[in-house]
Amino acid sequence: MKKIAFVFTQGPHGTSAGREGLDALLATSALTE
Repeated sequence: MKKIAFVFTQGPHGTSAGREGLDALLATSALTE
């Protein structure tokens, strides 16, 4: 199993980039299981 790390500099609320990062995190976690 490969380990992947995500580092966010902003919260997921308020900016579209934060929400897209959170979506990418959830999609990646679903694919690696």
